[in-house]
Amino acid sequence: MTTLCRVAPYVSFLLASACSHAAVPEAHEASDAVERVSGRRARALVDRGAVLVDVRSRLEYLVRHVDGARNIPVAELPRRADELGDPETPIVVYCLSGHRSAEAARILEDAGFERVYDAGSIFAYGGGRHVRPPPDRPTRWGVTD
Repeated sequence: MTTLCRVAPYVSFLLASACSHAAVPEAHEASDAVERVSGRRARALVDRGAVLVDVRSRLEYLVRHVDGARNIPVAELPRRADELGDPETPIVVYCLSGHRSAEAARILEDAGFERVYDAGSIFAYGGGRHVRPPPDRPTRWGVTD
C-alpha cells in the first residue's frame, strides 16, 4: 500500500475537522488589536525575528508545516502561551483555513501578548513543506517523526 493511500483517510478527516466549528472550543472574532496580515507581510515579520506558531493539531503539523514554525495546537495554547517568551515578542500564527489562527490570536492577546499577527492559512503564508517519510522508514500514518 502506498504512503498516499495510508495517509489519505487521515488527511480527509483533518480537512473535515478543520472546517467544523467543533474543532475550536468556542469561536470569537479577533479584536481590533490583532492584525490579519498577508503571507508576504507574515514572512517579513518572521524574517525580522517574529515567532511563527502553527496552531493546528500535531498530526496536521507532521503532514505539512512551514520550516521554523513551532507547533502549539490552539486547544493547548492557553496553558502553553508562556513557552513563547516575552509578551513583547512579535508572534505570527497560522492554521489551515484561518479560523483557528483567529482564535489563537485572541487567546494570545488575552494572555498579554502585545504584537500578535494572524497570517490565516498555511497556504496564504506560503504552503509549507509536505513531509514524506524516507522510503526505508515508514511510520504508522506515513509521516516522519
